[in-house]
Amino acid sequence: MHRIKFILPLLLLVTNLFAQDSYQEVDSKSYQLYTEKNWQELSQYGKAASEKGYDYYYLNVRIGIAFFELKDFENAKSYFEKALQNSSASTYAKEYLFWSYYNLEEEIEAQKIYQSLPDSIQKRMDY
Repeated sequence: MHRIKFILPLLLLVTNLFAQDSYQEVDSKSYQLYTEKNWQELSQYGKAASEKGYDYYYLNVRIGIAFFELKDFENAKSYFEKALQNSSASTYAKEYLFWSYYNLEEEIEAQKIYQSLPDSIQKRMDY
């Protein structure tokens, strides 16, 4: 009986560890979906991974782009904001965040982001 009390919690712990996705699995799967431009599946998979606690720059950018491509600018905005919390200097995420605000007609916020972008990017954007 003593042995069962020890083995049962250990078995549950091991089962739980194998049931969860690892960082490498999440990163690999989200990157694969991103390169395949499978926006619908990426948005769902990424959102589920985010809800499990995965929160890093590349994942948030990929999810943001998926929602952006699906024209779900509200969710896209949320993930680009998270990406910028992970890496505040990212002009890539800022540009997408600008266009998300722009498509949501949030002009004041869009203008703030636009002004924070380098001149070279502003010229290319033709805003």
